[in-house]
Amino acid sequence: MDHYNPMKPISAQAYAIEAREIIKDILKSNKTPIIEGGSPFYINQIFNPQLTNYNDDTFKQARQVAKRIIELDGNNFRKSMERCQEIFTKLEVPKSEAQKIGENDFYRLETKMSFALYLQAKGLSYAKFMEQTALDQDN
Repeated sequence: MDHYNPMKPISAQAYAIEAREIIKDILKSNKTPIIEGGSPFYINQIFNPQLTNYNDDTFKQARQVAKRIIELDGNNFRKSMERCQEIFTKLEVPKSEAQKIGENDFYRLETKMSFALYLQAKGLSYAKFMEQTALDQDN
């Protein structure tokens, strides 16, 4: 994946989706993929695709709803964070997930809230989602 311009950002989602496709192609040809360099966050996304596999309409809608909630909260980080934590509690999301959201990190807040809204829309608890993800990765 050396075709990216380092001066032009790429999202972790786009990076991971493309990397997984390239890795699949390499494995199909009975070769061993080698991953070198890059941000640990981006590389982690390749192997932990909880947020990077959602190209379906439900996730896209959840993302839009999360953005709208933050806007309606007047971009008040604490207020939006409290809403996110309420959803996390209902879905039994571990507190450690909320702790990954830094103070005033609206991007991460929006991402985590989108994930929670997605789970809620799909009728999944966090544990059930993680179980399904593990099964998908085994296949």
